[in-house]
Amino acid sequence: MGNPEPRTIEKRRNRLVRLTYVLLSIKSFTVAVLMPGRILTDRERKRLEQFPAQVAPSDLATYFTLSSAQLNLVCQHRGDRNRLGFALQLLTLRYLGFCPDRLTTVPADVVAYVAGQLNTTPEALVHYGKRAQTRTDHFQKVQAYPGFRPAKLKELRALTGWLLERALEHDKPMYWEAE
Repeated sequence: MGNPEPRTIEKRRNRLVRLTYVLLSIKSFTVAVLMPGRILTDRERKRLEQFPAQVAPSDLATYFTLSSAQLNLVCQHRGDRNRLGFALQLLTLRYLGFCPDRLTTVPADVVAYVAGQLNTTPEALVHYGKRAQTRTDHFQKVQAYPGFRPAKLKELRALTGWLLERALEHDKPMYWEAE
């Protein structure tokens, strides 16, 4: 399938449909890609924003086993509660792609598995992060560990272009750009 002619793209851009939108703000450069309808139901969204009720044993081994480098990083923190909380943030980011605000939502079998690797008890988690700044500081280290960093303007513009191309592949997209 070849690229549509510019006139076809312009027609697609001007069609009015019932819309929701994804908005990317890049300093003074803003692009919105408008797509028809809703992508996820509230139930589906809620399911994706939290741990599943049960984590498969194979997932425990794959996603929640600390490597020696990760173990060294975790052991730099003082106290069982901080080591366990930091380790759970580190491993949860790998498993879910984000870290929930409350680590108390992590399933008990996951907490026990990670605590076992740290020679501590799962109960240590109850005392973790009483100070919000501790959780924030730890999460910033967790994000830095795999090399996550804020995107640069050039990278955000490249992403915007890529998203626009994907949106224009559909029958009824709308596009709006403002600088």
